[in-house]
Amino acid sequence: MKRVVCTCIEIIEGTKDRASMTAGDGSGVNTGPVEQQINGNARAKRGCWIPADWAVKLKEVEPWPEPVNGKELLDEIAATVERFVVLAAWALEVVTLWVVHTYAFELRDVTTYLGIESPQHRCGKSTLLDVLGRLVNRPLRAANISTPAFFRAIAETQPALLIDEADTFLHNDELNGIMNSGYQKDGAFVMRVTHEMSNSGAECAASAENGGVGTEGGGNGLSRLVNFSCWCPKAIARIGRLPQTLADRCIVFVMQRKLPTERRERRRS
Repeated sequence: MKRVVCTCIEIIEGTKDRASMTAGDGSGVNTGPVEQQINGNARAKRGCWIPADWAVKLKEVEPWPEPVNGKELLDEIAATVERFVVLAAWALEVVTLWVVHTYAFELRDVTTYLGIESPQHRCGKSTLLDVLGRLVNRPLRAANISTPAFFRAIAETQPALLIDEADTFLHNDELNGIMNSGYQKDGAFVMRVTHEMSNSGAECAASAENGGVGTEGGGNGLSRLVNFSCWCPKAIARIGRLPQTLADRCIVFVMQRKLPTERRERRRS
């Protein structure tokens, strides 16, 4: 987004400079249309609601070229997590093993969720998700997500999904149902109707929001049934208790505010 804003500023300043130079040479050029063009370009830039920089892109992790010692690796992951957050000893072990699980979950039939609960704010759950975002394979962070975005993000990117502020939006029965079924490989599918536009290179647009009904008179369109996978590792953080059915799919632990005697580093980018 910052790059888009900077580009708009550069266009505006550059065009204004050229307009001032032209008007100042005595040619009598009217700068009114130039100003209109500047404003139009700026609006056009702001109107692009999906710039390339905003697209969901996950980086692939390069495997280490040499064999590693598994115990040393787990110890280092645990030490990294413990630098920033306070966890019970067993919870630290769970988080450490779950990090490794995100790199190999496709070899399993079940992917266990992490359920991160806290009784109040400032207990470190968001900080824990920040740290996990630097350790897990293909992290995708979301503090709010719609049902269609949820299953499309998983089907298209196969991420480790890190969900924060779940208490603010996990009241949707449809989303809860998808979350409940998404832990088991064989049953983690959502069926939807998509509308495929054959006149634009067979580009397939999801239509989960409106039931998959294409516009009338759309011409070369084809509706079809599609299974979207919603199977991936998920860490879900919220204030309060997780819904019981969802908690059954999770390894749940409760975070507490650290004591004055417990010192941790402040995470920086």
